[in-house]
Amino acid sequence: MTPLLSALAGETIKSSVWGGCVLALFGLFLISTSSASSSTSSDAMADAAAEAVAAASATTSTFNQGDAMILLGALSWSMYIFRTSKLAKSYSELTLQFTKTWLLALMYLGWFFVTASSAL
Repeated sequence: MTPLLSALAGETIKSSVWGGCVLALFGLFLISTSSASSSTSSDAMADAAAEAVAAASATTSTFNQGDAMILLGALSWSMYIFRTSKLAKSYSELTLQFTKTWLLALMYLGWFFVTASSAL
């Protein structure tokens, strides 16, 4: 998602990055549609890949709440990476890391107090 956000912001993205994105999506597809068998022979792997493609085309996919949460998490992380890369051009590494650490410490402290007060 980060290269997509960067491209939408007008940055040029190298073709190797887009190739990596396509490869990652293909790997995600293979993981999502893999069968339960774990044999490692090349014939068994080819059969499993064929079964995975057939199963993927035969089943209906649904988008549920967990999928939405994962998608929002990935979008949040991409925005974090995108914005941090913009800030990194303006500040030194030490200043940026110091600020990020203190900001997260304050956020975690607030989370702790909210959780602790609700537990009482």
